[in-house]
Amino acid sequence: MAQTTVVHPVQRERRGAAYLARCRNAIRGLSLPRVLFFAVIGAFTVFYVVHLSMLHDRFWTTGYDLGIFDQATWLVAQGKTFITIRGLTFWGHHVNPGLVLFAPFYWLGAGPRFLNGAMVVAYAAGAFPVFRIAKHHLRNEWIALALVVAYLLQTGGQWVLRETFHPEVMAIAPMLYAYLAVLERRWRAYWIWLLAAVCWKEDIAITIAMLGVVLALRGHRKQGIITLLAGVTYYFFCTKVVLPHFTPAGPFYSEFLGNLGNTPFALAKNALVHPTRFTDQFQEAQWYRYPRDLAQPYAFTSFFSWPGLLLALPQVVLNLLTKHSYAWSIRWHYVSMPTVGFTIASIEGVANLRRLAERVRGSGRELVASVVVAAVAVAVTAGIAAAGYLAAASAIALGFVVVAVTAVAWPTRLLESIGMVVAASAVVMSAMWAPSYGWAYNDPGMWPTEITPHVRVLRNAVNLVPDDAVISVSYNFSPHLAHREFVYEFPNPWRNSYWGVDQRLPDGRVTAWPPARDPDSIQWIAVDKGTLGPESLSLLKDVLASPKWMIVFDEQNVVVAHRS
Repeated sequence: MAQTTVVHPVQRERRGAAYLARCRNAIRGLSLPRVLFFAVIGAFTVFYVVHLSMLHDRFWTTGYDLGIFDQATWLVAQGKTFITIRGLTFWGHHVNPGLVLFAPFYWLGAGPRFLNGAMVVAYAAGAFPVFRIAKHHLRNEWIALALVVAYLLQTGGQWVLRETFHPEVMAIAPMLYAYLAVLERRWRAYWIWLLAAVCWKEDIAITIAMLGVVLALRGHRKQGIITLLAGVTYYFFCTKVVLPHFTPAGPFYSEFLGNLGNTPFALAKNALVHPTRFTDQFQEAQWYRYPRDLAQPYAFTSFFSWPGLLLALPQVVLNLLTKHSYAWSIRWHYVSMPTVGFTIASIEGVANLRRLAERVRGSGRELVASVVVAAVAVAVTAGIAAAGYLAAASAIALGFVVVAVTAVAWPTRLLESIGMVVAASAVVMSAMWAPSYGWAYNDPGMWPTEITPHVRVLRNAVNLVPDDAVISVSYNFSPHLAHREFVYEFPNPWRNSYWGVDQRLPDGRVTAWPPARDPDSIQWIAVDKGTLGPESLSLLKDVLASPKWMIVFDEQNVVVAHRS
């Protein structure tokens, strides 16, 4: 017979008192920088969770890509895989096994707000490894806090959150944690964090492979080589085995690089045979803008450390070689892995600047002042020459002045001065270009704060559509109606538009793969005419003119109809 352990009330009370004492000691042990650290993270997280929820409620989220990932996750939770919004299977779109982890939440009713909230929390969680990496290198919690502020407020990261959920954003914090594990020589944790990163998208493996190169160059040869081989192997497994198996016509992004090549070998060959194709593409993409925009929030300290820059290099180059101009901007999710590299480079760049200043200071403070004043002159000149960047350059120049004065007058406070400049630069850049500041509220499409009459009409339209109906809807309805097996974005399936993969037939004709579903299967149509182009509007008019369709709602250019 099993014995039951009885805890005496006095013993239970002592345990409770001991636990409370530990909690009090932990709270008392919090330094002011750590208190501010948690406050900054909390404020940032609440701001974006609330504002993204507001964005969704006002119908400013879209099928591409929030609706795609919402339907994909819902389908996986139901044991199904074909994403009708995109026209590809779950495993033929991207290799995102991390989304499977969300299935239990979807059983409980999770949806787009959950995805956006998870993304914000995951991004904000990157502040923890940033703080620890900075403390490891700089031994100063105030400077670590300044770099955390720069990470959270850096322009690209905020725009990526505003874009709404994308899986690669979930990989930012795990990659930063993996780098921290390297610094602390915790190799088991390192591999766990790499798995936590690569499960979100196949091309994370490219950055992981480059991390292996960085490790090998920094003396961790064995772990570096294994990491490099693992990254390359996983990437080729995904792109040459998994994606072709589920999408025989080939990955949809194989055409992103245009005539430069659609495989690594083709890229290498064309780089040797047709180098001008690459130089022309870099010029068209204005290649210097991308690293500049990534480094500006960090006061360009990222350029003082090579490991982080090397880590970011592959994805930066691929983004610039892409024929689609949106990949050249830091406002889209393609900047996720470059963000990891430039953040690490900034932290180590600050450490390198301190060491450099200490060496130079031994030779005379005048030399320090001369170098910094020269940097100020360059920054101001660049600001005057570059239209629209005078304010930014002036702010950075002012920062250099602060560093110069500190280096001469208070050399022991040089590190704190650099940290202040980095944090101030992030705040200035964020105030000028990020979506979290006052100017954004003047754009109703950025953060729509009001529930307008049109929003009420859209809500009424959504409520009319049955939960299990086969539907075709406009893109602003997709994220609100994606929890079903069959939902298309109009004009699909009558006319293919951003659906499936373009497949070239032996006779030279281009057709969509897989073939679209029969339009006669559509039971309901719900569209906001303001989102449709002329061709789609004409098609909608022709479809609804048929006696097979009955319009049940028509208000403020919002139409809902069902098959009679």
